[in-house]
Amino acid sequence: VLLDVMGTKPGRIQIEETGLPSVSLPVEVTVWAASNPDEEPGALMQIRRQLADRFDVSLTMGRPDEYQSVLSILEPRNAASSLDTMRTVPEFNQQLSTINLDDKIRKLLATIYVDFGLESLRAVEGLAFAATLAAAIAGRKTVTVRDVIQVAPLVLGHRTDHATLTSILRYLQALDGSGVVERKVINAV
Repeated sequence: VLLDVMGTKPGRIQIEETGLPSVSLPVEVTVWAASNPDEEPGALMQIRRQLADRFDVSLTMGRPDEYQSVLSILEPRNAASSLDTMRTVPEFNQQLSTINLDDKIRKLLATIYVDFGLESLRAVEGLAFAATLAAAIAGRKTVTVRDVIQVAPLVLGHRTDHATLTSILRYLQALDGSGVVERKVINAV
């Protein structure tokens, strides 16, 4: 059907049903296709050549590799609004909105994403949200590096390999000032 519709501009779609007169309608078609990076070579490579020829533009998007791009994704937002399930607990929702995820922590998360080659932007968004939760549970109004260390194995353990996670934890621990990576944190991953 896409091949027919995308054959001319404007396209035409013909509807035929036994016992009814055929109907032909003009249509303007815009098709957006996407595939995940781990699905190389991607959805567009798996379609018929005749259909692929109908796409005017094919654009490959990589992961952001600039700190500023990641920082813009982590722009200040109400942390509580990012998780719909929290809406059922208004007092906790309000408490989360008062927790400060400052620029220092956002820059730290962007650095982790870029320098350690994380593949998922959801990973840094998850780190930001989980660290905000950790600060709230601890009764603090500002997210600290310690909060990021605490939640990193939970957020990154299934998203990266053990060596990368260990490197991230060592990096964070050095920033935290103690210089010692707690064995229980590394062993938890």
